[in-house]
Amino acid sequence: MKLIYFLLLSVLLMHCKKSGGHIDASSITRTDGNGVLIATDPDDWQVYSGFPAGTRALFTELPAADLAGAVRAQVSVQPVFPNPTDGIFRFTISGTLRTAVQVVVVDEDLNVKDRYSYAMTPGGSARSFLLSRDSYSNGRYYRVYYGFFSESEGLYAGGHGNILVQR
Repeated sequence: MKLIYFLLLSVLLMHCKKSGGHIDASSITRTDGNGVLIATDPDDWQVYSGFPAGTRALFTELPAADLAGAVRAQVSVQPVFPNPTDGIFRFTISGTLRTAVQVVVVDEDLNVKDRYSYAMTPGGSARSFLLSRDSYSNGRYYRVYYGFFSESEGLYAGGHGNILVQR
């Protein structure tokens, strides 16, 4: 009887295992240190409306200061550079109105490595991001998700791009 309980418990525990998923981030848009495109991945660095539920769950509530006064804007992004990166990359976003941005970096198993939020004013916004040596392994691919938020609608658009860390 104990054996049956043990087997039943084992099966239940196996089904309770976290299922974070897996992504293939091995195709990147290659850029040099000045942002010049070397090779393009057509799936990367686009802006589109909506996200699948699993991707949407990666985004968290924004700080009130970032969200205050944020509206739906026409936004565009440029591929990060350099890519591959040695641990620091720049990301340029342009928008027509004040909006809020959240950038989420995940590994290929969708484990969140970093999350950044900020308010973006109209025009262009270039930000540098530092990837910790402790959190980002050399030779591994990561995905950068970016989401755009308005105060009244929440997450209204976004996209993703893949990066490769080469130190």
